[in-house]
Amino acid sequence: MVFFGFLLDLAATSVAAFYDHILGWQAPYPVLSWPVVLGTVGGIGLLIGPVGMLYLKWKSDRDPSDRNMVTMDVAFLVLLFLTSLTGMLLLIFATPRLWECCWSFIWEWSPGFS
Repeated sequence: MVFFGFLLDLAATSVAAFYDHILGWQAPYPVLSWPVVLGTVGGIGLLIGPVGMLYLKWKSDRDPSDRNMVTMDVAFLVLLFLTSLTGMLLLIFATPRLWECCWSFIWEWSPGFS
């Protein structure tokens, strides 16, 4: 998931660069444009991937590994997750229609808000 998340984010950045430098279309792009869709799917992959890797790291045998290496691996995965999370939150909060959609979903389906 992490690998494909990086690839999709690279594709989103490349398409956005093409839009900006070749076509002259300035950001921000619509929610259903290629850069936003590719970046969103890649960001979701970069949210799921580190969680899965942290789970595997937690379940793995610690005897053959160095404690410092495990600490650095966990720190990297947590930072990767937090970076992806802030990117997704930025997309949600910076796009008014997307924020309204998320808030109405939370309002409708959360038992604490009804």
